[in-house]
Amino acid sequence: MTCEDDCNGNAIADVCESPIGACCVDTTCTVGFQTCCTSQGGTFIGVGNTCDDCNGNDVPDACEAALRACCLPPDGPCVLWTAQCCSDVGGQFFPTVKKCSYVDCYVLPFRPAPEP
Repeated sequence: MTCEDDCNGNAIADVCESPIGACCVDTTCTVGFQTCCTSQGGTFIGVGNTCDDCNGNDVPDACEAALRACCLPPDGPCVLWTAQCCSDVGGQFFPTVKKCSYVDCYVLPFRPAPEP
């Protein structure tokens, strides 16, 4: 990725308009710009998410269907992870919350906001 990359062809460098995070195309995961992800038909998982496979099932955790909000200790940030990965690091897992925007990890105790 360079300052000249423009994956969506809108004449604006991706680095100027797009967050960086995990992108899944089926079970293939890459970390890059959101605009590049969506222009390639992928699903942008979110800023700060990686392509790690901490549960060892050969599918990047970001590309698993069971991703939910997890507040990393001691007070955030929130990432989308599997229950096992969240538990392995001592995080607070929210099994019914699919977006970090509904969780405030900086307020104790952790309380998810209701999803619409």
